[in-house]
Amino acid sequence: MIWINEHPSKSRAGVRDRGAKIIKFLEVLRSVSAQICHLYSDNGASAPSWAGRGMSGSRARPMDEEAAAMDSGGILSGCHVLVVEDDYFIMDDLRHGLERHGATVLGPASNVADALDIAGATQRIDAAVLDINLQGEMAFAVADALRARGVPIVFATGYDRGILPAADCRTIHCQKPVEPEAVARALAACAMRRADEVVPG
Repeated sequence: MIWINEHPSKSRAGVRDRGAKIIKFLEVLRSVSAQICHLYSDNGASAPSWAGRGMSGSRARPMDEEAAAMDSGGILSGCHVLVVEDDYFIMDDLRHGLERHGATVLGPASNVADALDIAGATQRIDAAVLDINLQGEMAFAVADALRARGVPIVFATGYDRGILPAADCRTIHCQKPVEPEAVARALAACAMRRADEVVPG
């Protein structure tokens, strides 16, 4: 504690460095786990119970189910989805889950400023999933910017629906903890609704 008080900048730098190393280790662990699942699947055997777990600890789908989803294109095939989430592990699970369903993930953004930049600079956004509290700042300005473009939104947040402003009262709300599968279904419903509302020119 004495060292931390005397050298706060060095302490913060050390914490960031250790955090980056931990994240890199977890990414490698995920990759190794996926390869183990693949090897077991190729040999017609069941993978160990610990293999194929995502960052959140949820069990990954069997390889044949993932292959079937890929072959069919997925429920989000062709959709460009903006992900706005400040928790790395939740974001990583969401990104992989949406990509398994065929989505092209934009971002992800972890704060309001980055999300607004992406929303303003990206020509095509078919749908978006937003956390509400981004590093202590509410994301409703991002929701407003996306709504102005006609982009459908799904809120994935720890807050209950009561916090939503009137403009978002009809927005789909998924309360955490929520599985990427549920978010993917909600986004697919949004994208389908938007397509139905488009009037041919």
